[in-house]
Amino acid sequence: MGRRSVATSLVMVLILGVTAVMEVPAAIAAGGDRVILTRTQLGATPVHKGLRTPVQTLHLPTGRWVVLAKAHVSACKKCRVTVECQLSLGNGTGRDVHHGAALVYGGRGIDVAFSVARDLTAAVGADAQLRCGGNKGGATIEGIRIQAIQVARLRKVDLATGEATETGVGIPFAIQGRLAAYTTLTPADPSWGEEYAVMAALPLPPGRWWAHATAIAQMPTPQRHAYFADCYLSVANGSDQSAVSMNRYVQPDPKVMELDVVSAFRSPRDASLECQGAEQTSVGDIRITALKVGRSTTSYEGDAPTTSGTGAPRVVHAADDQSSWNYDVDEATMASVTLPVGRWLVLGKLTASSEGIHVAPACRLAVADVTDHTEDLEVYYEQTFVMRLVAVVRAPGEAVIICQAATTPGFEYVSAWNVGISAIQVRDLNNPRRDTPAVRGAR
Repeated sequence: MGRRSVATSLVMVLILGVTAVMEVPAAIAAGGDRVILTRTQLGATPVHKGLRTPVQTLHLPTGRWVVLAKAHVSACKKCRVTVECQLSLGNGTGRDVHHGAALVYGGRGIDVAFSVARDLTAAVGADAQLRCGGNKGGATIEGIRIQAIQVARLRKVDLATGEATETGVGIPFAIQGRLAAYTTLTPADPSWGEEYAVMAALPLPPGRWWAHATAIAQMPTPQRHAYFADCYLSVANGSDQSAVSMNRYVQPDPKVMELDVVSAFRSPRDASLECQGAEQTSVGDIRITALKVGRSTTSYEGDAPTTSGTGAPRVVHAADDQSSWNYDVDEATMASVTLPVGRWLVLGKLTASSEGIHVAPACRLAVADVTDHTEDLEVYYEQTFVMRLVAVVRAPGEAVIICQAATTPGFEYVSAWNVGISAIQVRDLNNPRRDTPAVRGAR
């Protein structure tokens, strides 16, 4: 399929210093003075028309914040609904908004993911709000998770113009670039692109960095072939890949891609998002967020880990070959990583590939007794799964991604590649409402 030869599954652990709120053993506390706030809603809520009412809100106090959010949107079996979502932070002219969309139908769903950042030091605080609205009834949203990371230094970059603003000093230091506009991909081969084009590039100073990117791929017009977008996030000698395919009979069928990279370098480099696609595929609503780390540990394909640097934040990164599971096996582990005692914000993702057969596997990310799951995602060629959770680990244990395949006669397996686990360890994990109940009327 024209992909570069890279390791196709990854596991990452990030450690970021912050202050303590939850009652946990004293051995859990360690280093730093930063905060993570979270809001979780697992139950299903109906998606109404328009974007007037937030489906979930997380209030943030004064500070500099990077906010990540994800949710799972689905529709009833006889419904076809276009759902528009946005994550916003703040009010007025400084308000940061990240848009996304999903087209859901036939009882299936899709994951959506967002990222915003803003300096709220001149304000008394502000709300991070996730809003979703449909063009008609029949859709629901569930598995909503909003996580806000407080940083000491924040740089915002307009990836279209290169204009940058920066506030604060110290660590953690975060840089976020944004590009709302969509770029159309025009490959030489109409059925499978051969050339990667740069969609966006975020300049990074020398150092060790963890970079995280989200983007939306879509197809505005009907096509003769199954169509796709295949993207790389590259930073110096590190790279990650993600791909999605769209239903050529259902336009624009937007799909989210999520990518993570760990890299160290001694001269300025770019976190570069490069994509290829089939026939008029377009990619946009791009966010690239980079966190400077003090100590990094990396390993690839089972090799012994290599550690460099000192201090916080710390990142541990491992990559392996792709995974697959058989339909006659109930469950299979796609990736795992051992987490030390501590408080953790954990991100999981994977790209599932079915080689053109319609399947609907279910996957979950689990740490201790906490789980986030995603299911009813129809995989036709390729699809991205996104999972998030917060957990307290009281004894060293595993963070795992486990998947279960739906039965498809005559088809033996589905593969998973770029399976990723990223876990940020913090001293202050403030979860204001652990699990918001579902709203009445949800299916």
